[in-house]
Amino acid sequence: MSETRISVVVPVRDEHDNLAPLLAELLEVRSGLQRACEVILVADGCRDGSPEVMDELAAFDPRIRAFHFDRHYGQSATLLCGLRHAPGVRWL
Repeated sequence: MSETRISVVVPVRDEHDNLAPLLAELLEVRSGLQRACEVILVADGCRDGSPEVMDELAAFDPRIRAFHFDRHYGQSATLLCGLRHAPGVRWL
């Protein structure tokens, strides 16, 4: 497997029912890649149990990482959080 790493950042806001199907599709696509790949999930003040689902999915697969905001900060903040935790991002 190549050293090149792909990070998929997913902002999450009350997506409890959609997380498992989304991750199943991402895992399927990721299995065909010839590069290291991870999924970074960032919960944006969820109120529906999404953080618990994210933690379960991350416990199942070490290539999934979950981060949680204690309140709603918005999509820009969640994307920035994910990018800051993506190992391949280089800031100028």
